Amino acid sequence: MSTFFKYLGHAGFWIRTDKSDFLMDPWFSPNGAYYSGWYQWPPNQKLLANIIQEISYSDKNLFIYLSHEHEDHFCEYTLENITKNKKATFIIPDFEDKNFENTIRKKFNNYNKLLVISLIFISDITENLSIIYLSKTDIISFSYVLLIILPNNILS
Repeated sequence: MSTFFKYLGHAGFWIRTDKSDFLMDPWFSPNGAYYSGWYQWPPNQKLLANIIQEISYSDKNLFIYLSHEHEDHFCEYTLENITKNKKATFIIPDFEDKNFENTIRKKFNNYNKLLVISLIFISDITENLSIIYLSKTDIISFSYVLLIILPNNILS
């Protein structure tokens, strides 16, 4: 099995296995976030076209993990472009406030799937990709650990 692991900037990563693509918090908007007050540094917008090309013409399953609804993690521009020609399974935490989940259901429901994961979640996403998700939330903070398990490898 060949595995590809690439840092995409900010909190974004791309893991590619023989059968799956797994994107985490992809943010490539040329307009930045927060009314153009935040931008990726170093600039990473040029990566989006390559990712779209690689993923769109692949027969691999596409999974997109979004940690939370802030614009620098949940970039609608990026997701609209990536899912224009490729179905995806979105993976999000099970927050008490359902606004994030409802937004994804409303905007990305066309042929995409949504997997809402609980505070402790262990699953084989595919036969060669598993995740373990541990989370703690309270009124003030949200913390989590996401472990990606590939045969003979653990990425965290």
